[in-house]
Amino acid sequence: DIRPLDSDFLLMDNCTPALAGPSAFQIPYLIRQKICSSLDTPCPNGADWRLLAQRLKLD
Repeated sequence: DIRPLDSDFLLMDNCTPALAGPSAFQIPYLIRQKICSSLDTPCPNGADWRLLAQRLKLD
């Protein structure tokens, strides 16, 4: 990668703390419900999010 480094982000004073540890990957219940309701329901031929996760080896 030969792109120049944009050092502006190093100078930003970000006051919001970054999450670390197990809590960094926990999705709040209401958001998890919305995500689940927006995903496809199981499909008999497997053309749904579960098959995608399986093929990407994320299941």
